[in-house]
Amino acid sequence: MSPQETAAIIAGLFGLVGVISTVVIACLGYFERKRNSLLDAVLRELSRFAGGRQERNIGVSIVGHFWGQVPELEGVFVRLLTNQGIYIIAEGDPEKAHEFSNMERIVWLLASVPKSKTEYDQFYKELIDQLTARKAMPPGTRVTYAVIDNWVDRLTKRRN
Repeated sequence: MSPQETAAIIAGLFGLVGVISTVVIACLGYFERKRNSLLDAVLRELSRFAGGRQERNIGVSIVGHFWGQVPELEGVFVRLLTNQGIYIIAEGDPEKAHEFSNMERIVWLLASVPKSKTEYDQFYKELIDQLTARKAMPPGTRVTYAVIDNWVDRLTKRRN
């Protein structure tokens, strides 16, 4: 093989490497932009929690939808949901169907976080304390002692 042919082959290989690098960089950029767009959308939708019962219902649904898809927001979701649970129990009306449903979904989502993630223990403790502090409930109410015990049990025994 002549030196000109060798040089042409080497130049072609460098060109091929350049094309492959460009394609890889373009793909990575696309996926990064798509991921950032998703994060922006999720964070924008979290403002729904500033409203009333129905807005909270939408917010819990949105968090539930993105729960496993955006792991870097797990800490935000845990803090947000524990605070919403505390608000429902302390200031809201968990007897209302929407709030009861919101509380059920909040407990379900929070109970799915592994117990080994101890960085969230304080948030869980605050919610559990609020639940156990809830005292008198009239007969025939939705939020019975058994319901509260169930919520506390599920939050305490998060998955391993």
